[in-house]
Amino acid sequence: KATVSVLYWVARMSIVVGDSMREIFQQLDVLVKNASASKAEEEANKKLLLKEFASYFGVEVAGGGEENGPRWTQASKVGWVLTNLEHTATMSACGGWRTLVSEQNLEGDEVFVTVKVHALRTLAVGISQGEEPAIFVGDSPTSWAYQSTGHMITNGSVLDGRKAPEYHQGDTVGVLLDKRQQYIAFYKNGQMAGVPFTDISVDKPFKLAISCYTGPCSVSVNMCPLGSKPIENIKTFPICIGDGH
Repeated sequence: KATVSVLYWVARMSIVVGDSMREIFQQLDVLVKNASASKAEEEANKKLLLKEFASYFGVEVAGGGEENGPRWTQASKVGWVLTNLEHTATMSACGGWRTLVSEQNLEGDEVFVTVKVHALRTLAVGISQGEEPAIFVGDSPTSWAYQSTGHMITNGSVLDGRKAPEYHQGDTVGVLLDKRQQYIAFYKNGQMAGVPFTDISVDKPFKLAISCYTGPCSVSVNMCPLGSKPIENIKTFPICIGDGH
């Protein structure tokens, strides 16, 4: 573009202006306009990609406007300190359960989210469908959770045969939602934890939910791209490290 601009102004400053020079001007005008259009298109594509990246939880995008959206629902933010573009959430103390719920739905046929645990007393990481959890994620038939105690919970109950390893400070909890196969699986440090929840109804949207009991709790969340290939091996999943962690 810089070279085109130099040629343009050199031609404009020429003393002799004939038919051939006018043709050159016209050609240069087209080149400059095309270069400007390409730049505008490139910027538009960048903004589109940023929107796609941010769409799961409304991560802030520089530039203001509609691209800046909340990562978590406003009601669920109460009591939490949010930093790192709201990727990181910290609760110092609370009198019971406090639950964060993602503002954006978990879109796509397969979604993988990792939650890095920085501090906890009792924590539950999971997925809620439809309305937000009344108390904690896993307290209804349409929410499923992996608690730091190792319990796999739905409908407020620990299901038989679903005991998994406990997780602690420094561990990474993974959540895999597969809408094609209709299951939710949980991971601890890349290894499947317990038995997946199967036969999940997919008629309503899903949201990520994180519940803290009494505090302190601190976590960082990262949505991991899976691409378009169907998931082949759900036993082991890589720990996705990105801006959220």
